[in-house]
Order: sequence, then C-alpha cells, then structure tokens
Amino acid sequence: MDTLAYTFNSALVAIFDFIFFPLQGLGASWSLSLISIASGPLVVLAVGRLSNQESIARVRQSIFAKLLGLRLFQSDLGVMLGIQGGILADLLRYSGLWLKPAVLLLIPFCFVALQLNGRYAINGVAVGDAAIVKVHTLETTGPARGSVWLTASEDEVSIETAAIHIPSQREIVWRVRPRSEGVHRMIVHVGDFEVEKSLVAGSVPGLLSSVRTGRGALDLLLHPGERPIEASAPLAAIEVVYPEAEFSVLGIRTHWVYPFLLLSMASGYLAKGMLGVEI
Repeated sequence: MDTLAYTFNSALVAIFDFIFFPLQGLGASWSLSLISIASGPLVVLAVGRLSNQESIARVRQSIFAKLLGLRLFQSDLGVMLGIQGGILADLLRYSGLWLKPAVLLLIPFCFVALQLNGRYAINGVAVGDAAIVKVHTLETTGPARGSVWLTASEDEVSIETAAIHIPSQREIVWRVRPRSEGVHRMIVHVGDFEVEKSLVAGSVPGLLSSVRTGRGALDLLLHPGERPIEASAPLAAIEVVYPEAEFSVLGIRTHWVYPFLLLSMASGYLAKGMLGVEI
C-alpha cells in the first residue's frame, strides 16, 4: 500500500508541476488567482455531470413559486404556514440532490487541496534564517542519546545545535540555518541507519515537502513529495518546520484557501449559464 500511495502521489505531483510550469514567472498571488478562476468552471462542469439537473431545476422552480405565494397570501396565516412547510420540504429535497455530487467531489478536492497547500501554505526558509528539524520517534523513549545525529554539507546548511531529545513529544530536534538558496540534502543518522530529508531554502518552484514519513499509506497521502521512509527505519517521520505563507486581500492577511474559495465560487457561478448547469 505504501508503494501504491507513493506512486499515486508522484503522478499527482507531476500533473500539478505541469499545470504550474507556465505560472512560474508570476507571483504567488497571481498564480493562485488564475488557478482559482480556472477551477470554478471545472467544478461546476463536474457538478452538472454528477447531479440530477432536471430535479434541481424543478425544486428551484417550486421554491420560487412558493416564495411568490408567501407574498400573495401574506394575510392568510393558515396558507402562509402551509407554504412555509412546503418551502422547508423543498429545501430538504434540494440539499439531498446536492449530497451525491458533494460526496463524489470531496475526495478529489482533498487531493487538490493537499497539492495547493504544499505550494501556497508554506515558504522555503530564507537564506540566513533559522529553521527547526524534527525527528518523530516510534517510541516515547526514542533512540539512546548520542546515537542520533544530523549531517549536511557545511556549504549549504549550518547545524547550530546538538540533538535535543523531547521524550514526552516523541521528538528529537535540531536548529539549522541554510547558507545558500536551493534544495539541500540533510541526513539523519540513527546508529548505522541513514534517512535523507530535503531542506528548501529561498524561492524554489514546486511542491514543498514539510514531512517525510513512513507511518503508512494514509500518512503518505497526506504528505506528498518525498519517498516513504523504509519500514525497517527506527523512526516514524522527519519534519522541517517551514515559515507559513500568507496572502493579502484588500489589505487583510489571510490563508490561501479563502481567496481560492472566493474566486473559484465566483468564477463558477458566472460560468454556470454558459455551461448550462443548474445550481
């Protein structure tokens, strides 16, 4: 299962790298805006194929007709209550009609969100800034002190602390500082065992992998970008704590997901007429 999960992730990363290749010269805000605007009509098109469009149209017409009835019979309390009950029933049917496409689109949306998160949620470590590297151990006690150390090329990464063991968190921690821009190679040594982890410094296009894991297929799917750690390794995962990226919308700093949802919903709504999709 781990190999299958890694193969699936690799194919997905390659697809998104191809999509993002023409956008490399743009800033993060512009590329996210274009991806968001393009995503809306695609989602609407998928919804149109997965939903019962005729039933949705009938329920919408029924709701509008009952709303008109509320206006016409506002002086008759009994009729008003009956119409309101009918509207509630229509809304429940309307929600039920959207359940199937929502469930079917949830899983692909999660994988798309993971790919976008690796590109927009975090930044590479700025050259000269400190970063934290964590090893997540398999047991609370972890490997013996002195049996775990971190190495990297001195021209690329400076390792500023010895291994700090935190048994309560099942972690071993170092502070490192990149000396040059690029994708650097660090190696965690546990006795005679070696596990590699990448450290991205500066602005490097592509997916940023914060965690390299070997905890199982589900964890691999949640952390795409690097090969799984071998099952025989005496550690569960290696993590680089990257700085969070933020976007500014009308002067308000926000997470990437909010402008993405806003722009994609707006473009999807504007495109629904051309695509002939009832929403």
